[in-house]
Amino acid sequence: MNQSLPHDTHLNTELGQFELFRYPYDKRSPLQAFSTTDEQLIQYFYETFANNWQLEDRIVTVNDAFGALTTACHSFNPMCWSDSVTTQIALEKNLQHNHIDAANIRLVPCTSSPIDETQDRNISVALMLLPKTLSLLEYQLQVLTHHLKPGATVAAGYRVKHFNPSAQALLERYIGPVTGSLTFKKSRFMSARFQGVKAPLIQPPIISQYALENTPFTLTNLPGVFSQQHLDIGTRELLPFIPHGDDALDIIDLGCGNGALSLMAAYRNPKAKVLGVDESYMAVACAQENAKLAELSERIKFEARYGLETFNKSQSNACSSEQTLTQADIILCNPPFHQQNAVQDQTAFTLFKQARDCLKPGGRLFVVGNRHLNYHTALKHLFGNVNSLGGSKKFVVLEAMKLTARSQS
Repeated sequence: MNQSLPHDTHLNTELGQFELFRYPYDKRSPLQAFSTTDEQLIQYFYETFANNWQLEDRIVTVNDAFGALTTACHSFNPMCWSDSVTTQIALEKNLQHNHIDAANIRLVPCTSSPIDETQDRNISVALMLLPKTLSLLEYQLQVLTHHLKPGATVAAGYRVKHFNPSAQALLERYIGPVTGSLTFKKSRFMSARFQGVKAPLIQPPIISQYALENTPFTLTNLPGVFSQQHLDIGTRELLPFIPHGDDALDIIDLGCGNGALSLMAAYRNPKAKVLGVDESYMAVACAQENAKLAELSERIKFEARYGLETFNKSQSNACSSEQTLTQADIILCNPPFHQQNAVQDQTAFTLFKQARDCLKPGGRLFVVGNRHLNYHTALKHLFGNVNSLGGSKKFVVLEAMKLTARSQS
């Protein structure tokens, strides 16, 4: 990475100085890989715990955006418990960039326990960034109650403008009485000492259920998964344009969420094999549950990945047992336009390029997005041809076809 980048890539703390980058890296972006909330939590940990740390103490970071909390606390052998593949990739890259040995740092998906079940109740400190949804926060707090030592501290940081008072109520309900910090550059944190009561756990932790329109299927939704109370408007716009037929197609649902597009693609194409990918572990678990309930697990597979960039293109089947891919006939995509709390379009454009690279010549990418995002221009640049299939005043559904290898180049 370029060492001449602006100084705002440098996180200076009492625990050390680190150069941190967002993932995926975009040299044009002014966005930082750390926030004032990260800085405040790191300072709190240093002042309150670092100098009295015992060999048996354990720390877990929760929802660490790009690895700032975990990197700063690296010498305390932290666990990073996250729902995001992007977070884990960013953390790995930032540890490597700062020449930090990652051998004693555990990266644990949110769908797994943050601690080995044989090591019950050994977390002393949890440093948490509040997630976007209360349902995910409640699930995480419920799980933590099974692994926190009595008297352990949970410190949850947030941007003041994003704060929901119900988050404090949840922290008090599951952990204990809450103490709030002073505001620091529009960020605050609240802390609580664990009272020692384990919360009941239901697996899977289903939040809601609703019908997938024009199918016999019901969609279940897990904590934090996008569109957990009702079908997303963009998804609803794209569903009618999913092709249907009797061909043995390889179909990819890129950013699958709860699996709605995947289920519809399999329903309309009874000989197709479908692969759904998402960077959220909880979304993938949710989609897997929905495929199981629809009795489509043999034809639909799901995997937690950042898009399609790490697929092994030496394989030939989109749904092989190795979950690898050469080329697809159809790719469906309802791309996100937020990363953490920042509005940005880089993720969508990255997914479009990955889709082009993974499509067969003649393969088609179907995209839905808000009209103001102007995906048409990006797709025109990448594919050379784009058709508008329909939509609404707010959304547009686009189709781009990959040309032959010679003409595409």
